[in-house]
Amino acid sequence: MKLKLKILFSIFFMLFIFAGVMPLTYAGANEWTQDYQNGVWKVCERTHWEKYQNDSSGEAQWDYSLSNATFHGYYGKIWLDDFQVYSSWRFFDTQELWYNLTIGDPALTIQILIKERVWIWGLVGGDPIMEVWVFYNGTELSYEVQGTYRKSPRNAEIFVWKDGDNVKVRILDYYDKSLPIEMAYDTQAVGSAWFENATLKLKVKHGGYGYFNAHLNDEVKTETWTPELKASTEPEYPNLFDLIAKLGYDALPQFMKDWIDGITAWATSFFAVLAIVWSSVTQIVPMLPVILLFWILDATITSITEGNLHPIGNCMMTLYNTARGIIQAIVSIIHTIYTFIHFW
Repeated sequence: MKLKLKILFSIFFMLFIFAGVMPLTYAGANEWTQDYQNGVWKVCERTHWEKYQNDSSGEAQWDYSLSNATFHGYYGKIWLDDFQVYSSWRFFDTQELWYNLTIGDPALTIQILIKERVWIWGLVGGDPIMEVWVFYNGTELSYEVQGTYRKSPRNAEIFVWKDGDNVKVRILDYYDKSLPIEMAYDTQAVGSAWFENATLKLKVKHGGYGYFNAHLNDEVKTETWTPELKASTEPEYPNLFDLIAKLGYDALPQFMKDWIDGITAWATSFFAVLAIVWSSVTQIVPMLPVILLFWILDATITSITEGNLHPIGNCMMTLYNTARGIIQAIVSIIHTIYTFIHFW
């Protein structure tokens, strides 16, 4: 009887230990774990990224390793509650948010860049862009860009799914139209082994001067899954800049390359000189109120001591003529730029 009790107690004890160890053994399997984080973040969670309202950068990565499971797909939705770029002393400022997802080996890589820019110290702004790349084993499968003419991208959807021995990718860009823009739709042969115990890596990084608050809702599929192919519309290129960004400089005819090179050289020289002038002005401007005050005081004291209103009158007329000349110069510069750049 005692032997029987000992045996039952030993079995019970082993079952108790086994039940406690098994969860620890498989902890972290089929789950996202953070690999690293650096830079400046206000919020850096895997599904929530927020930046301080400043000029900063940051990067973080999470890993997901399938254990004894087959990769059948991935669904992700990125949406932005807010996305802004601020202007500074620089000629142009940019705010960027990168989403980078790699799956399997060889790696299937999806890159999404949401970017907004302001130019000429904030005088020209509202230039939002979304760019999408898809690579397999380092070879580009597709690239698409949309922007420069519309409101900031609000969200994007990513679909990756198993189709036999092929992997398929579809990316949609939602903004201010009834149908989303199809940014990518690719099919790549990878073989059946590619889907077994696959590893996913999600990297998010930001940089620039501005603010954003973004969220991610995603799911890794380990059972058969085929997404609904939602209706979409084709990308649009309503102006020359969008077309050049899509085709690339090398694909343009020679006369357009010469025209772009000429404009680029002129703009580079013009803004280089403008930057020097602006730098000088920014150093002088803080001293102008003091200089102006002494000048007015000198004219006033001279008029009082000499009993003559001409010194103070000349001072006021000089200030008036200077202000009028500055305004006329600004108007002339704007008019010259407007007439020179005909496609405006």
